[in-house]
Amino acid sequence: MEQKRNHSTLSRLQESKSIEDLHYQRRGETSATSELGVREAHARLDDVVESCYPGYPFANDEARLECLFKLYEKMTVNLAKK
Repeated sequence: MEQKRNHSTLSRLQESKSIEDLHYQRRGETSATSELGVREAHARLDDVVESCYPGYPFANDEARLECLFKLYEKMTVNLAKK
């Protein structure tokens, strides 16, 4: 059974344009729909991570960077005191 599956995979590899195509084909997706799903997942993850910082939600990238630099400065000042 395993040998038959390996042969099937090898056959598809030989016919396929890329490993990426095989991945999407196996999942029943196209690269365009999968890329959209990945982007949405990253956006949700970014939102969860950013919610841990003071000042969330940030008005813009500048506000986000300002928060991060203030936290970095606070962290490094505390390290220098040790």
